[in-house]
Amino acid sequence: MIGVHFNQNSSWGDSQLNMTPKQQILLTKLQQQPEFSALSLSELTQIANRMQFQNYQRGELLFEQGMPRKWFYFVMSGLVRLFHRNVDGLERFYAFRHRGGVLPLVGMLTNNDYAYVAEASTTVEVAAIPMSCYEQIVRANPAGLANLVRSMGAVIDLTENELQLMVTNNAKERLRQAIWFVAQQIGEPDSKQQRVRINYPIAITEWAQISATSRETASQVLQKLKQQGQITYERKYLTILDADLAVELSS
Repeated sequence: MIGVHFNQNSSWGDSQLNMTPKQQILLTKLQQQPEFSALSLSELTQIANRMQFQNYQRGELLFEQGMPRKWFYFVMSGLVRLFHRNVDGLERFYAFRHRGGVLPLVGMLTNNDYAYVAEASTTVEVAAIPMSCYEQIVRANPAGLANLVRSMGAVIDLTENELQLMVTNNAKERLRQAIWFVAQQIGEPDSKQQRVRINYPIAITEWAQISATSRETASQVLQKLKQQGQITYERKYLTILDADLAVELSS
């Protein structure tokens, strides 16, 4: 893990002068995110002064379930897998976060601990903001607080959709719904809006875990979906050949 702190500066203008191009680009991206877009330049400066860059390799944990909720993360690159671990140590997939995503949103403003595990599925770079700093600023900014609550609500809606889609005894249908669910989170439509590509490698074992089925069943279903011309799946990269979904994700 690598942490690089921003320098303390007296004003936003001075901060920009002393920031690297990478830092300036990052702040521009933050201003486009709903969790940050309503914050003033002064508030963004406070966040920038406390921010760290951190790098994780595949399999490393950003945080563990039950740990004190210390950091608020903005994903700059890579893919992060979120999952719950029950008392028996069994994992249940929760969601993915990738470039431009933030975590955690579950438990913001209320819980003291992380509600799930965050694991790097690829090499990941994040900007880490002290949770106390972000929450103090957003609590004092009504528009910023409203945006955060909307983002939290969107996570709840997505989770409810997942639960509704996955409540079926049919393993094939569960995997089909899991593919749709993941595409909603991290899929990217092509320029002609004819297909949706998941630009991160997801192994068959991971698809099996996401859809709560066996690896053998997941492999068989993926192969059948390929034969039916609904997907391509090569070297762990999956593309959905669905123009309607591509249009939906582009809107």
